Amino acid sequence: MLICEGCLPQGQILQCQSLLQEPTVLNNTGSPANTHLASPGVSKRWVTVLLLTLCGYLAGYNVGKVAAALPFIRADLELSLFKAGTVASSYSVAAMLLATLIGMFVSRFGAVPAAFGGVILSGLAGVVGANANSYVQLLGGRLAEGIGYILLAISIPILIAKVIGEKSRPLAMGLWGTFIPGGVALSMLASVIVQNYYADQWRPLWWIACGIALLCLCVLIIFILPVLKSVDNERATLAAPPSQPALYQSVFERDPILLAISFALYSMFFVTLVTYLPTVLTETSGLSVQNATRVSVFVVLCNILGNLLGGWLIGRGVRLKVILTFALMGSCLCSSVVFLEQVSVPGRVGCGLLACLSGGMLPASVFASISRFVPARKSGLFLGVVFQALSAGQVAGPVVLASLVERLGSWWWGAVYFISVAVLSGIVLWFFQPGSARQHA
Repeated sequence: MLICEGCLPQGQILQCQSLLQEPTVLNNTGSPANTHLASPGVSKRWVTVLLLTLCGYLAGYNVGKVAAALPFIRADLELSLFKAGTVASSYSVAAMLLATLIGMFVSRFGAVPAAFGGVILSGLAGVVGANANSYVQLLGGRLAEGIGYILLAISIPILIAKVIGEKSRPLAMGLWGTFIPGGVALSMLASVIVQNYYADQWRPLWWIACGIALLCLCVLIIFILPVLKSVDNERATLAAPPSQPALYQSVFERDPILLAISFALYSMFFVTLVTYLPTVLTETSGLSVQNATRVSVFVVLCNILGNLLGGWLIGRGVRLKVILTFALMGSCLCSSVVFLEQVSVPGRVGCGLLACLSGGMLPASVFASISRFVPARKSGLFLGVVFQALSAGQVAGPVVLASLVERLGSWWWGAVYFISVAVLSGIVLWFFQPGSARQHA
């Protein structure tokens, strides 16, 4: 509507201009809301994302700490190889059995109680493990750590999505996707330090986990909670920005389930490669254990870079299916080369690095796309299904490859395993057509 300046007094014209430039926002009492003070700044939001991600590193640390400590645990507690294997796998088994139920809990009671519960449970379980004098005690501690891991893995991305804006969310989820490889790298570093000062000891690794849990609890109370309250106040006074509706109203539809299966295939690649890479390089290439371990560290670091790359690509508008195709099939095909003795050592190491770089794009891209697939109220349940599939892949992958190599007597069958996972990935991605159900409805 046009207003003739000559038809209104000058004071009314200025008042109209001010109303058009900055609309007044009312709070619940009907008085003007002080939105500038209530809303945390952009830099503070990113610091919050970083701190939440570092809290997730507690879960990743607990994933990786057993691998380096297993020989010392067996010697100290006189465990058989089978019992040692159950200690290592119990973390993932707990997640595989309970992740969906925990996701329902998070959807019902909220992400904040789940995050606190995950940190506290991880710390208490670390105390139990550090003082364990028997197989049963250590196994119970690991099962409790597995539950804490799932509580953190489901709740923290929900909190990150709540804190950060929609435009910055892909990069934030790329940062969050580094929590497992970053935590595993942290556990490797801690293991080296512990062995330098406490030779043949494993309990200090558990006490370090307790210290990390205590630090995370302080961060949640002192920094994260005030920011979340500020965000809640802002949303109570400002209208929520328009966002694209979710493609599906149920978690248990075709494409959300296929996304979960893609996570299972990703873990069948990543965990299996990282688990056996030092062994296969040592046995088939003549590398020392120390050099093979260094290669594993670089592989994990490449996975971190892949997560950041995946978040960046989603933010640039690259289609999710394209990213998943490169991440799954590219990583599996590159991993198959690692197990071919005919290829030179630099070539095999290079393919291992490239495999983890490309595979790392998957977690970040899926985390960043959650709001597109399911409503916000069901994101906890969806993440529970995703991590249940992820944990199933973590349990199944190393067992399947070890069975192949042990029965058939050659690491060459590792290449067959990864090619098979690539074929399965292609089949899953062939049926993955996000939005097609809505378009044809």
